[in-house]
Amino acid sequence: MILIGEETRRQAGDRIVARKINTVLVPGRKVELTVFELLSLNEAGVSKKF
Repeated sequence: MILIGEETRRQAGDRIVARKINTVLVPGRKVELTVFELLSLNEAGVSKKF
């Protein structure tokens, strides 16, 4: 399982397929972070699953 944060998810846009896992509070941060599971890459309309 590959996990990514919301900023990575936003920057990747439609080049990846991901699903929301949870929202967590990371020590040292005041704002919760949404965590996504990376399911596959989309390259020129071809899906590469993990």
